[in-house]
This record gives sequence, C-alpha cells and structure tokens, in this order.
Amino acid sequence: MIVLDTLKIGTRDYTLEPHPNLDINSTSSAQTGEIKNEGFIGMKTDGSELFGKSAKIRGQIEEFAWSDIRNGYLWITFSPSSIKSKKVHNMETVDVNDFKNICERLESLLKESGVNVSVNDCSLLRIDVARDRKTCFPFQKYFPAFHSMGFMRGNNRDYPTSYYNGNKQWTTCFYDKLEACKVKGMPIPPIYQGASNVMRCEYRMSNRKKIEKVTSVANISDLINKFDVLENVFNRHVQRVLNFNERATIKSPIETGLGVELEKLRALKKQGCRNIVSDYLYMSGFENTQKIFGGLDSFLKTMVEESLLSRQNAYQWKKKVLDLSQIIGRLEPDSLPGLICELLDQFLKEA
Repeated sequence: MIVLDTLKIGTRDYTLEPHPNLDINSTSSAQTGEIKNEGFIGMKTDGSELFGKSAKIRGQIEEFAWSDIRNGYLWITFSPSSIKSKKVHNMETVDVNDFKNICERLESLLKESGVNVSVNDCSLLRIDVARDRKTCFPFQKYFPAFHSMGFMRGNNRDYPTSYYNGNKQWTTCFYDKLEACKVKGMPIPPIYQGASNVMRCEYRMSNRKKIEKVTSVANISDLINKFDVLENVFNRHVQRVLNFNERATIKSPIETGLGVELEKLRALKKQGCRNIVSDYLYMSGFENTQKIFGGLDSFLKTMVEESLLSRQNAYQWKKKVLDLSQIIGRLEPDSLPGLICELLDQFLKEA
C-alpha cells in the first residue's frame, strides 16, 4: 500500500443551503464602507446568490480538510493518511476501502456545513503519494545518489535534510522523515520507533492535466475504481528517477571540459584496445566516470558521438555497465551504486 499524503480536489458543481456555515472574506469601499460584491461564492438552494471575495467552510470539516471557495469554484485539500491516523501523523498507508470511507465522511461533513457537493465527481487537482523507509545511513549520505539521478526538465533544490526536484507539474522529494516529525511535533509511529534513519520518497503531481495523463483518472470516482494506479505510478516514477543511466543530454565536450578524458579514450582506441569501455572504467573508476560525464548513459552517448564506439556496441555496453553497477552496489553498500541500489530496493518494495 501507499501513503496518500495530500489530495486537492475541486468542482463548480455545488450548491449552498440558505444559511451555510461559511467565513466570507469581503472587501469594503474606503470612502463609503460599503461591502463590495466582487466575487461569486455560490448559488443557494432557495434561488438566491452569495457573493464575496472568497469563503472558507466552517464546522467539523475544519478538522478534516482545508477549503476555499472563490469565483464559483470549490477547492478542498485533505490528507487521507493523516485522517486515517486521526490527525496524529501522516505516515499511515491507505487502501481503497480507507479512501472510500474518508471521501464519504468528507461529503457528509460538507453537507453538515451547508455545502451540497458530490465528492466523487470532484476533479483531481493535486496528488501526493509517498513511501517511508528505514535506511542504512543518515540522510546526508545519500546526496551523491540524489545528484546522480535521471531527473529531466526539473529544478534541483538542496537542503540539509531534504532534496527536491521538479517543476510546476510535478515534484520528487526525498527528506529525513524523523527530522520532519520532530519539527512538526508529530509522534513517530510504532513501526519506526527506535529507528535511527527514516527517509520519505514523495511524488507530487500538481496539475490536473498531468494527473490525468499519468494516472488515467480524472476524478475521485475514477480513483476509487482504479486505486492501484497510485502504487503503479509511484513505482514507475521511482524507477525512472533512480535509474542513473537515464540522463539528460549533456553539452559538448569543450563546454563541459571533457577534452582531456576524450583524449584518454582516443589514446586507448589508438592502442587497439578491444574493450575500450571497461579499460576506461578500470582506469578512471566507476563513480568518477559518472561524475565526469554526468551519467553513464551520457558517457556511452559521448563515445558514439565521437566515433569511439558504434551504436550497437553502446547498446550492449549499457546493459553490461548497469549489471556492473548493481554488482558494485551489493558489494559496496556505501558506494554511489550501493546507495542507489538501496534506495531502489527500499522504495519499490512493500512495507
């Protein structure tokens, strides 16, 4: 199962009771003090309309979810994992039955506050899925692994206890979960009590079109019917970002200062070396090669571009190098391949 940390949903299809429990935010004229009806809040069941800049739903719903209404659109943000733990922490895994019960309860609480809406018909605007895992080393030890990941079209942000990469549509986040619990004053669940190192890997999808494209679900009803898609999407994403052979195209050797390394490779070829890739890896080191070329895939691609290796041989070597990295990872747990292998093992397995 997966941790479903944050879910943001929205709809225009809702109505308000004649006296809804809302906190309406309005502005008034500086000259006359008259309230400005600058926004539409919603249509009431008695046929009248409610206006204001924005509104928040009050009542028991406040302990369950965060809401916002403006310009005739209702947004609701809630954490199924946190709700399952009765707001103690946000590390509970959630299955489809948990999720269905939570959505039914949410709709009931909205109705109690005077807001009539079908939660199942609400569009999915943001989904945060995650896994928490015990790790062998402190969080900071994994920064070389994070920096070697196959992130593309995203911006990196490093902090002492977290690492982020993403853009407006998605974000991948790794962070020290024990430190996060400490900062937020949340208790540690029994399963992690006594652990020295616990890391969270979180995949955040924050765009409606992105969510529909990646998950093939558009609303809560779809998600209930295809709930397993969350785990599949998380696994695919983790495999992609932790596959350090999958790198963005690097700049030319002159721009990145690879001229000296290319001369070494040319010298090996001139000497008639039959296994130029393995000879270079032995000479320069596995991790150093990765750092120099920005990834093993970029290393092989550069060799093809410089006519040092055929495309067919590069494809064959790609598999060999990946197998080699996994072997090194098993033998040397604190090496770069070892750290990446551990993260793959931890975040792709069931709890």
